[in-house]
Amino acid sequence: MITKEDMQPAPVGQQIILQGNGYTYFTIEPSDVQYPPDDKEVSSEYKAMSERIPEIYNSISILGNQKPKADNEGFKVVGSSFFTVEIPSDWEIKFMKGSPLLWNIYAGNNNVGEIELIPYKSEVTNETTADVGMMREYLFNDKTSREFRITLKREYADKIIMGKIKNSFEFADGFYNVVDLQYTAEQYLAGGGRKVFGTIKDFQMENGKPAIRVHVMKFLTDSPNNEYPNGFQIEDLDQIETYPLEGVHIAPLVAPNYSTYGAYEMPLLDETFIINYKNYKRSFYDIIGSDGQLKIVLGHYVP
Repeated sequence: MITKEDMQPAPVGQQIILQGNGYTYFTIEPSDVQYPPDDKEVSSEYKAMSERIPEIYNSISILGNQKPKADNEGFKVVGSSFFTVEIPSDWEIKFMKGSPLLWNIYAGNNNVGEIELIPYKSEVTNETTADVGMMREYLFNDKTSREFRITLKREYADKIIMGKIKNSFEFADGFYNVVDLQYTAEQYLAGGGRKVFGTIKDFQMENGKPAIRVHVMKFLTDSPNNEYPNGFQIEDLDQIETYPLEGVHIAPLVAPNYSTYGAYEMPLLDETFIINYKNYKRSFYDIIGSDGQLKIVLGHYVP
C-alpha cells in the first residue's frame, strides 16, 4: 500500500515500479553525481547507461503468487509505508486521503474500524471509549516516537481478533509528516514552550529579517462555568505580537474539509507561502515557540 505520495518526501528520487501479492517494489536513484563531469568519455558512458534504466523498469514482472505469510490462521498481512499488520482474510484496509494519517478497515462494504497515526502519547492510552460499541488499543514506538490507535466496532470484532491484530502490528519507518510535526510541537510545550492562538495579520521586516505579526486571540471551550452556543468562543484580546522567522515550518489547513494540506506538506513560512496560500489571513493558527524562538505554526480548525 505504499503510494507515490510516500515516495515524494524522500531525500533522493524514488519510483514505484511494481506492486502485487502484497509487496511494493521501488527504485532509489543516486543522490549525487556518480561520474567525473570533466571526463567526457566516462560521463558520456554514464549518461548512456542512465538513459537505459527505464528498460529495466519495464522488464520487471511478478513470478508466482507468493505473498507475505500471516502467523494467525484466517488472517493476511497488509501494510503501508508506516506499518504492517495482520487482519482477517476477508477484511481490507484503505488509506483515507485528506486525513493524515488514517486507514479505514472494511469487511465488504461495512466499515469495521480504523488504524490511525496520532501525535505520540497525546491521549489517555487505554481501551475505554465513550462509545461502548467500540474497542480501542494504542501501540507505541519509542525509537521513532510514534503512536498508532486501532479502533474496531464490537459488532464485527471481539477481543480475540483485536489481540491478534495488535500483536501482529509492526512499525515501519515511513516519512516525517504532519503528525510528527504535531508531536514535536507538544514536545516544545512540555519543555516550557509557549503557544499562542490567533491569525496572521501580515509579514514585515524587523532588524533586517522577516517576521510575522500575529493577531492574538483566545480559543475558549465549554467548561463547568461557561457554556457557548457552538461549544466554543473566540475572544479577541486586541493584541498584536511580532515573531521573527527563520526556518519555521507551517502545517496549514485548507478547504473543503479543513485538514492539513497533505500528510507531508509542511512548507516554510516565507514569501512562497504567502503566494501559494492567499487566504492565510482568514485561517486560525497555533503558534508554538520555545527558547524565545518561533518554532512551528499549526493550522487550528474552527468549525
